[in-house]
Parts: sequence; C-alpha cells; structure tokens
Amino acid sequence: MEQGAGRLESLVFSDIPFTDSGLNLLRCALYTMPLLRKLDLSKTQLQDGMANLLLNSLRTSDCRIEKLWMYSNKLTHRCCGELTKLICEDRALTDLNLNDNHLGDSGVRALSEALRQNSCKIQQLRFWNNGLTDRGCRVLLSAIRMKGTLTHLDLAGNSITDQSSCDLLSLIQTPTRPHWICLRGNRFTPARRSELFSQGSAGGITVIVR
Repeated sequence: MEQGAGRLESLVFSDIPFTDSGLNLLRCALYTMPLLRKLDLSKTQLQDGMANLLLNSLRTSDCRIEKLWMYSNKLTHRCCGELTKLICEDRALTDLNLNDNHLGDSGVRALSEALRQNSCKIQQLRFWNNGLTDRGCRVLLSAIRMKGTLTHLDLAGNSITDQSSCDLLSLIQTPTRPHWICLRGNRFTPARRSELFSQGSAGGITVIVR
C-alpha cells in the first residue's frame, strides 16, 4: 500500500481476484487504516479461507467499517463464524452486502443470531441468491422483527415460498419494518405475490416481488 493509505476512507477491489500475497498485504495495511469506512471486496474470488483471514484482521484492527460488500465470492456458512463476530463487535457496520454467495440456511441462521444482538447496527442487508429456503427465512425474519433497525432487505433470487408469507406479512406490518424489501425471483404463487405487494403499498413501503 502507498504512503498515506492511513487516511483512506474507501477501498474498492471489485473484480480484482486476490492472491495470497495480495491478501496478506491488505491484511497488514488494515492495521494502518483507522479511517477506513467502506471496503468493497465483491467478485474477488475470496472464498471461505481468505474471507476468514480478512474478517479476522478487520475485527482486530482499528477499522470501523460502515459498508462491507462481499458479493459473488462463493462464500458458504464456513465464513459465518468470523462474520458474526465482526457484526457483533463493529458497532459502525450498517451496510452488509452478501449477494450471490452460497450461505444457505445454516449460514443465514448464524448471521441471524448476530442480528439479534444489541451491538449490531446493520441497516441494509443483502442476501440475493444465497440458497435461502423457508427454514432459514423464518429465523432471519424473526431476528429482523425483534431488532427493528433494518431499513433495506434484499432476499431476491432465493427459494422462499408461500410458507414464509405469514412471516413476511408480519414483518411488513411491524411498526419498525424495513422501508424497502426485495423478494423478486422467489417461488411465490401469483396470489401471494399480489398480497405481499398490496400490503407493502398499504403500509407505505416498497415491496418488490416481480
């Protein structure tokens, strides 16, 4: 990293595949970047091993990341241990983008426990195309309703069905509901899609279902 990196507030590595040496350089640099607020690691081919090392460095450095984008990195539930620790310990983190990974129900359930913690300040959460089913969705929605701080929720492109409609309607009708919910590309029947959309409109929030 160049001299003066300690003053950086944003780092974007999107579409730049990481090597082991590049990852090690970034991990060392994080300890000299107390002002860093946004880190975009999307499409960098991190996968679980590299992600765990990097998340640990973020957690133990003086960085107070507000925006962490890690979409399209083939991440699975195996990186959720370090990720949940970061969510609970970094009170500045408000925007987490995990779109297009492979977290599945087990990964989302682990992250849901972190969302319940008082220290968690997440406001924008993106889980598009993560293999989420009704089982994981139910746990996630319960955590979001209890926490009441989320403003944006992206669950598009998963395998959520009508079985989750009652939980989704309950969230939509909660006073502390998100302002924007994307459910496009799931497995709802036309009747359920219409109901979710109309209930969102009636409550003054944006619900995208098609």
